Amino acid sequence: MTRAAAAVAWHPEWPVTASIGFGWLTVVALQASGDHRLHTAPAWIAWAIMSALMMVPVALPAIRYLAFNSFKRRRLRAMMVFVAAYLVAWIGFGLIALEAVSAGLGAGISVRGLSIVTLIVAALWQLAPYRQRAILRCRQVVPLSPTGLRADVTCAHFGTQQALHCMRVCWPAMLLMAIVGHQLAAMAALTIIVVAEEYAPWRERLFAPVFVLFLAVAGLIAAS
Repeated sequence: MTRAAAAVAWHPEWPVTASIGFGWLTVVALQASGDHRLHTAPAWIAWAIMSALMMVPVALPAIRYLAFNSFKRRRLRAMMVFVAAYLVAWIGFGLIALEAVSAGLGAGISVRGLSIVTLIVAALWQLAPYRQRAILRCRQVVPLSPTGLRADVTCAHFGTQQALHCMRVCWPAMLLMAIVGHQLAAMAALTIIVVAEEYAPWRERLFAPVFVLFLAVAGLIAAS
């Protein structure tokens, strides 16, 4: 077996990884060309794309578990059901977040003010013990039914469960994205943070620096 074939066999979630990579390249290319279609798309579609690019990378270990524990003939279907349920949950969060931001703006609070408050909340949330326990829950798995409709239901349940765990960890960061919109720099920075916290073996060392980073950005916005 070649190295490439071995890598594919060991990472059956590769279609999802490749799709996310292609999505990021597309968004970067659109931004570089001055194409603002992501900003003019319906809010829920833009949010779904942003959620896929930012949050699906965090779920790749769960998707890998799902692929390894599904029959090969239905592996792709299982991953698609998982990702669909995962994104539906995040779209639901996004609709609530966008409504909350709209209500805040309607009450006379500026985008600047909302951003500062959310960054402070995100900084404090970084060090919350509940958040640290929620990060560990992101590795929880569920028993999977092997075939039939029940298999699809368990895949959807697993995707929804993973999304809810991720929301407990990342809700201030994603609320910030609802405030600032689809800014590529913010998307990339927050994606790097959440992915590092998911994969880095020394992720506990990131909590304090990210806490300082969020407060520093809030201070810069306040001083600008």
